[in-house]
Formats: sequence, structure tokens, C-alpha cells
Amino acid sequence: MHETVLTHEMKTSPIVPVSRPRAFPVEDLFFSVTDRKGVITACNDVFVRIAGFAPEELLASPHNIIRHPDMPRCVFKLLWDEILAGRPLGAYVKNIAKTGEYYWVFALVLPMGDHFLSVRLKPTGQILPVVERTYAALLAEEAKHGRDWRAGMAAAGAMLPAGLAGLGFCSYQELMTTALLHELEAREQALAAAGHPPPTALPQEAGEMQELRAQLTSSERVADMGFDVSLLALNASIAAVKRGNAGRALAVVGRQIAEVARSIADEADQVSKVRAGLATALLDSSFRLAAHSLLTEMKEHFGRGMAGEASPADERHQCGATHAELIEMLDRVNDEAMDHCRSNMAQLERHLAQFSKTNAALSRTAIHLELGQITGKTLSAAIPRGAHFAALVDEVSAVSSQLRHELWQQQESARNVEGLVSRWRRRHVA
Repeated sequence: MHETVLTHEMKTSPIVPVSRPRAFPVEDLFFSVTDRKGVITACNDVFVRIAGFAPEELLASPHNIIRHPDMPRCVFKLLWDEILAGRPLGAYVKNIAKTGEYYWVFALVLPMGDHFLSVRLKPTGQILPVVERTYAALLAEEAKHGRDWRAGMAAAGAMLPAGLAGLGFCSYQELMTTALLHELEAREQALAAAGHPPPTALPQEAGEMQELRAQLTSSERVADMGFDVSLLALNASIAAVKRGNAGRALAVVGRQIAEVARSIADEADQVSKVRAGLATALLDSSFRLAAHSLLTEMKEHFGRGMAGEASPADERHQCGATHAELIEMLDRVNDEAMDHCRSNMAQLERHLAQFSKTNAALSRTAIHLELGQITGKTLSAAIPRGAHFAALVDEVSAVSSQLRHELWQQQESARNVEGLVSRWRRRHVA
């Protein structure tokens, strides 16, 4: 992280906070643009109104002018690490108005050339209270280190993985994607309840991708089954050897089963890795689709609020740029977001092809193992005390059959992903 940005961002606003929320309606959407040092270069008038500052106080000021002291430093470090690396990020942020009042937002921050665009909405879902408790714990850890804020930030940052796991998320990316989808859905419901026109529709595929990803990640037994098959095959080989000369034929079958089992273990590990890549691609695609939806709504919201006969000079004074320039900027960011969506769909198709290939290969290998079970049972029936070997190869076959069923279920999920990618492409032909 750039040291200048880090030092500036960790400073809180000099405004004295008061324990009173700053009210603003759910239909409000607002944005600001900062340079790579965190200095505000443009914004819309809704941001000016909610923050409570005069335009000249906000424009050309560091964004930490609205940083609330209740915000953990480690969260801002995460944000800046991601966007400086060229990756978008979503986060719950507690801001401070000029009055000292606080207001929570869910912020979507995206790289935009040499600048960054932050689009904010009012959170109305059920995730915020949980995040508030998590932030309080992080802040308490930072406070333990007194004036050494870097050490405090590092210590709190180290707590994040465990904190996310405690909330049921395996990564911050999973939290921010789930939160963005949740807040967009909650906002749509809140607008409908207040009698407002519906916002830009959230693509159905965004939620479906999350559901399919959950199905894929809930089936994590494939690698374990590969290990189970190998262990059972080894036990079968040992049982055959113990039969001595009488078990020589069984030993051959046992070695063959063990060899196939080793292949299954290796292929199962590969399937698990490919599935993890597909799950990550689904998560990223879901976030990108939701982000594009919010950006589209922001552009339309800003366009509707451009009524009036303000001169270009007045617009620049109020927003840091003319309305036409801001519309052009939002159009450009929106187009880039759509390009990312198309790129993500292409990436998903590549992951799906690889997943289907590795899945099919493992399923074929599992069938070979079940054929070995037939031979093993036939031979063991003709050998004294061969029942133990027969029981072991039955177990091998049962695990192999269960493995193939698991693979079939995963392939069904993959086919559903293929279907939603095709459906999305039909609606968004380049």
C-alpha cells in the first residue's frame, strides 16, 4: 500500500462525533471520485448534502474528512490494498457528517484509470448489525496498541480471517459479494414499500451463481473419497497377501485395485482443485454482475437529478466537474463493468470445460475400480477364508459408487452454470 495514502487514510476527521444518526432516504445513491492519494476530485450533490459540508470543503480534500473514528484502520487498509491492485471492493463504512452525526453506507469502490469511483447506498439488510459487532472487535484490538497504529492495524488485520469464518464466510470476497447482493435486494424491497419506482433489476444470474457455488462448495467429499478408496485398496492387498499361495490370484487383483485407487486419489485431488477454481470464478462473476447493476442505477439516478439551469461553472463548483462530464464518466465506468462481466462469462466457460473434463475422467476411473470388484469377488469365493477380501472389495466398490454419484451431482450443478451463462449471453450480445 502506498505509504502516503496509508498515512492520510488513517487520520480521522477532526469533527467531534455525536451518537446520533444522520438520516437520509433509501432512494438516495451518491458517489465520489478520488485520486490515488485519496483526494476528492468530484462527487454528486447528494454526497454533498448527506455529508453536510460545503462543496469547497469536500472537493480537493482527503476523503478521510468524513472518516468516523469507529472505523477500524485495518478495513481501510484492506480497501486500499485491493483497489491499488486494480480490484474492485465492497465494504460497509461508517462515515461522519460535518454535524458530527454518523451515517452508514455500503460502498462499491472501483478503479477508474488513475482515479477511483466510490458508489454508496443506504444499507437496509440484516448483515450490517453483524458487521458493526465485528468492527467493534477490530477497533478494540487496534486500541490495545495505543499510538503505534501500524501495529494495531496489523494485529486487527490478523483477526479478520477468524472473524470472517465466525460469520460463516471463507473469505472477504465472499462476504462482500453476499453483502452487495443482499443490500441490492433489500433496497429494492424498501423502495417498493415506500412506493418508489423499482431500481435497475439485479440480474437473476447473480443470485443463481451464488446458489450454484454453494452447491459446489458443499460437496467437498471427493478428495476424501479418493483417500478412502486408496486405504481400502491397501487393506485388500494386505488381506490377499495373508492368504499365501492360495491368495496369489487375489494379490494380483489387489495390486490392480490399489493401482486404480491411486489414480482415483490423484484425479480426485485434481477435480477438487478445478472445482475450487470454478467456485471462485462464480463468486467473482456474481459480484461483477451485481456491481454493474448498481452502476447502471447510479447513472440513471444521477441523470434524473440533473434538473435545473445551472451553468457549467456552478456545476464545477458543486460537483468538481460538469454534469455532462460526470455522466460521461459514469457511462465509461458502466461500459468497463459490462466488459468485465463478459470477460467473467468467458472465464466461467473455460473453468466449466476443464471441470467437465476432469470430472468425466475420474468417473471413468471409478468404473474401472468397480469392475475390479467383480473379479475380486469371483476369485475370493473359490479361496478358503476369502470372505474378508471380498468384504473389503465390496467396501471399495461402495465408496467408488458413492464417488460417482457425487461427481454426477457436481456435473449437474456445472450444467446449470452453463445454462445461466448461455442465458446471460443471449441477453447481452456484444
